[in-house]
Amino acid sequence: MGAPYKMKPTDKINTFLSSPAYKIYLNFISYLCESVKGRVLRSDEQISDNMAKIVTILEELDSFITLIPLREKTMGRFGNLAYRDWNQKMSDNAEKYILSLFEPTVIENDIVQLLINYFKDSFGNPTRIDYGTGHEGAFAFLLCCLHKLNYFGENDGHLISLIVIKRYIQLVRNIQKTFTLEPAGSHGSWGLDDFQFLPYILGASQMITPTPKFSPNDILNKNICCQNKNDYLFLGCIDFINQVNF
Repeated sequence: MGAPYKMKPTDKINTFLSSPAYKIYLNFISYLCESVKGRVLRSDEQISDNMAKIVTILEELDSFITLIPLREKTMGRFGNLAYRDWNQKMSDNAEKYILSLFEPTVIENDIVQLLINYFKDSFGNPTRIDYGTGHEGAFAFLLCCLHKLNYFGENDGHLISLIVIKRYIQLVRNIQKTFTLEPAGSHGSWGLDDFQFLPYILGASQMITPTPKFSPNDILNKNICCQNKNDYLFLGCIDFINQVNF
């Protein structure tokens, strides 16, 4: 929990890759992948109060989007400046949100500040008006920290993926489309998706079953992707690409 929040210099990357924080993060992602393997969300599945708090926050942030009037675009391809208004509203509420996760328990201030930093960096950059996998990574780190704090239940791994992360992805997709955010650090044709990585990793694991329901060729079938997008994270990604790119 005491790891530095940001490492901008390139020479710090190798230090991070050999750090306990990196191993904790990698183990957390592996845990999520293993938990979601071969599973879809059942209609009778119940979530904990703690998990419901996160979902409520994400839903409130989504509702803010409709309250922010778009601005007239004056800069070619760049995102709508109204995103900065949304981001400011999110940032203004960040501390309240993080503290609400633990109420009535009081959490050490340095932990609260770390979680706030990850939270505020999870939804894009207001200066560049962009969003990318680094911002998604910040949200994953936030969940990882909560996991280390025993915020989630022992058997909540698949629910973290299929409810919390899925709701987060829905939110940031709405942000991307509404405010036409630039993809941060895009590699153009080299990347399948400019914005996300988690639903591909988790979604691929989700589709691992003794008797596969889908073939690789099914990914190219728009109807199959659309029909199964709500149950399978990977197919949800492909369906979203089909909607916005084709």
